[in-house]
Amino acid sequence: MSSERDDSNVSKGTPTSVAAGLIASLGFALLWGVLAGWRPTVTLHLAPVLVVGAGCYTAWARARSDRCRAVVLASIVGATVAVAATFGLSVVGWLRGPTWFATDAARESYILIGAALIVILLSAALGCASRTSSHSTR
Repeated sequence: MSSERDDSNVSKGTPTSVAAGLIASLGFALLWGVLAGWRPTVTLHLAPVLVVGAGCYTAWARARSDRCRAVVLASIVGATVAVAATFGLSVVGWLRGPTWFATDAARESYILIGAALIVILLSAALGCASRTSSHSTR
């Protein structure tokens, strides 16, 4: 009898890579909060996108086997962190700067978070689909 288990169906590293993505998203959200508190009338337009993207990139870089799953989970976690940070900054009044297209900076941030999430999920889906189809033709 062999003492080795068959872990072929287990996503190795996915929980730790998503946790690392959560830490990265929280770090960028904290940096965004510090900068927004320092200058509340300056809008950091891409900060919510960076909060979402930092978690995804970190999870992708740390995942060993199932990168697609890690990126999808990390994007949802990162978007949740970004929405919570946007809400918190809006409540304390630190999102008072000018906007590109929305009526207020919080609404603009929510739109940008949604756009970032869509782009990341579509990219992950296309990347996973192309990787799966290239493996099936071998």
